Amino acid sequence: MCRRRRASRHLVLRRGVTGALDLYAWWAKAARGKAPQRRSARIDLLDEGGEPVLSWRFRNLRPVSLTYSPLDANHGGVLIETIAFAFDGVDVS
Repeated sequence: MCRRRRASRHLVLRRGVTGALDLYAWWAKAARGKAPQRRSARIDLLDEGGEPVLSWRFRNLRPVSLTYSPLDANHGGVLIETIAFAFDGVDVS
């Protein structure tokens, strides 16, 4: 009997660290075993003029991991925050 594994569905977002703690607070609540509020998010692909040409709407997002690029003072690059979310579904329009 052959079983198919369901592929894990994660949305991974990266951003330069700005000092905002919104994503960290959401992730930390989940990491402590407190069920954080699930959220929906929309991501738009924009054309050169800033108009949306394609949109993804992710339903019931919940944070599963949060990482940062190496804290290396000799590197001199931007510190990057990466957060992964599990989600229940996505709609594309």
